[in-house]
Amino acid sequence: MNSYIALITLTILIITLLYQIKIWKARVLLSPAFYFSIIWILGILGLLLFKSVDILIETYPEYIDELNILVGQTGLCFIAVTKIGLKKVNTQIISINYFVTFRLFALLSICYFLLSLYVFFVEGRGFDFVAARDNMHETIENRSFIVGYFRLLSIPLSIFAGSKIIKMLLNLEQANFKKIAIIILPFVSDTLFSLTEGGRVAMVYGMMLYLIGAILTVPANFKVKARKKIIFYGLLLAFFINSMISWIGEVRSSKDDTYESTQLIKEKLGVYSFMYGAMEYVNSSYVGYQYRRVDAVDKNLGYGQYTFNGFINWQIPFASRFGIENASIANALGIYYFNQETYDFSRDYFYVTHSAYLPIIKDFGFLGSFFAIFFIVYLSHYFFIRIQQRRNINRSINFFFYYLFLIYWAKSNFYGTLSDSVLVPLFGFLIVDFLNKIATSKENANQPFTRN
Repeated sequence: MNSYIALITLTILIITLLYQIKIWKARVLLSPAFYFSIIWILGILGLLLFKSVDILIETYPEYIDELNILVGQTGLCFIAVTKIGLKKVNTQIISINYFVTFRLFALLSICYFLLSLYVFFVEGRGFDFVAARDNMHETIENRSFIVGYFRLLSIPLSIFAGSKIIKMLLNLEQANFKKIAIIILPFVSDTLFSLTEGGRVAMVYGMMLYLIGAILTVPANFKVKARKKIIFYGLLLAFFINSMISWIGEVRSSKDDTYESTQLIKEKLGVYSFMYGAMEYVNSSYVGYQYRRVDAVDKNLGYGQYTFNGFINWQIPFASRFGIENASIANALGIYYFNQETYDFSRDYFYVTHSAYLPIIKDFGFLGSFFAIFFIVYLSHYFFIRIQQRRNINRSINFFFYYLFLIYWAKSNFYGTLSDSVLVPLFGFLIVDFLNKIATSKENANQPFTRN
């Protein structure tokens, strides 16, 4: 690994992060660039730290450099588009009111929580995260389709919950214990699902969705007193999440042969040891990228069929019940791509992620990837601006395209979410809007009839 390339990339990411904060202030928490920068800053810090204690896996160091170059170029693209649309956004409160009544939100949140409890005790393995992780794929494959569809509700529930909790925090809405308890249920449920699968993903990204709802619900330039209050709780929350990530990582490492190296790194981090889990988590993508770059990439370019496969590999809901589970455009054209196909239990390091950059390389090669990355960055920024131009968000589906590209960069150390069926998150939004439509119809039907 070339440490100079890593340091240059790290510098670009830090500049990207600081520039985003300078331009967008509080609204930076809505920015795909913000989450992208933090994730890969932690990854590169982990990369340099692992190398310093001589435990970095460098089987194909040229591909570590390649990944760092691609990450750095992404940062430069985000810097280039940062100011576009700045003057077009609504800087006042954006009202998130796609739930007709709080009662409907509470009902769905309670149902989701009860389901997560059931899954934790029936499918889970308590706090044995190693066993849970080893059996994760089998657990998910054998899971009822009802659980899968119910999990999709987490996205609109969490965004709405974030909006509600910030209103109470800023005394814009009356708070009580019962209401607060219901509002945090989506996050608790996501945490239980994370523990069931021995991972940390759902918990982290569930909290990110709370932040989305919260930041849209306050003015872009809110009062200093309120800002300090929000920053304090935000830092407290970030510390808690990082500690949870590190704790799960440490429990998992204590039952395999990585425990000693984990302790060595944590000792070197000192007071920053709570960040170890996040660093280690992103760093694994460098391992996966090296090996998948060798055994999963050939000279035949896909020209978009891998990176954007999610737009053509959709599936009709409950299709498997009718024996047509393979009905999709991708399958019809013979270009279906499952971005976790290398998780085959036989390849070296099959169990680690390879990042969103591998499908881009498979599609466009190294030089072509520069154009593809700029295109995706520009689209991501476009939807980031669009969601801020609204005054009211009366349907949860309004978040759909913004969410697709936000989560793509927020999870860019994974497999590339645009390769997954984009209809999957769409179902969660549609279900919520459909239930709200029914609730609205019933509410209107109960209204007394009056003549003009």
